[in-house]
Amino acid sequence: MDTAPSQLLHFDGFSVDLMRCALLRGNEEVRLRPKAFDVLSYLARRPDRVVSKEELIAAVWQGCS
Repeated sequence: MDTAPSQLLHFDGFSVDLMRCALLRGNEEVRLRPKAFDVLSYLARRPDRVVSKEELIAAVWQGCS
């Protein structure tokens, strides 16, 4: 039995492939800069809650101030 979390997230016609670090619209890849993908994937993995600016910055920009 596979208990690993899904590596593909879907929303509004898009898919976030966490294994490939890619955003897909249908079968076409949407080009994103690496940090933009990090922000998108962080938010997409938390669809049922509000993420504060401070939490997002701490998670995506670790060690940056």
